[in-house]
Amino acid sequence: MRPVAKRFAALVAVGGALAALGETLIVNVDTEGPREGVIAILVFKEKKGFPDGHEHSFRKDRFPVTPEGAISCSITNLPRGVYAVSVLHDVNDNYKCDKLLGFGPPKEPVGVSNHEGRLRKNPKFKDALITFGAESNTIAIATLFPLK
Repeated sequence: MRPVAKRFAALVAVGGALAALGETLIVNVDTEGPREGVIAILVFKEKKGFPDGHEHSFRKDRFPVTPEGAISCSITNLPRGVYAVSVLHDVNDNYKCDKLLGFGPPKEPVGVSNHEGRLRKNPKFKDALITFGAESNTIAIATLFPLK
């Protein structure tokens, strides 16, 4: 094989390997919470654990909150597919969704894909599903205090 053909074959192989790794999902988060803590994002392929069972999530990432309140979060190397995304503004950065009296509704801002407004009850997995990679690789989720 000639040197140019070898280089081309190597580039095709690398390109195929990179495509298999996945693409980047951009989650634009707008939070009404204080300008501290982190944004925790969970990506679910299955209903089990949704929306806050991080141990059952397909992917999880954390991003620092910015003074502006709007944060663009990149979930890299995510394969194309159907997912539900949940977002927690973990104000005190304790790696959990704090609840009123230890149970019940969250006392930190939360949001899920395909939902606008405050979450008055647990969202349904099927209602939060998005098709990643079909038309757009960007979604917007607002995190709001459930009981405001």
